[in-house]
Amino acid sequence: FTGPSFAMWRGTPAPSWRASWTIDDAMGERLWAASERLTGVIYEALLP
Repeated sequence: FTGPSFAMWRGTPAPSWRASWTIDDAMGERLWAASERLTGVIYEALLP
């Protein structure tokens, strides 16, 4: 993950700390499913 180098919100890009939940595949799948459910957009339907 690359982000701001100073105080996590400004500065030049640099390697940045990541919260443990951001690398949890199961959490990502639940977030993706919730996004589809809440927006009504099924992203698989957009693929050719």
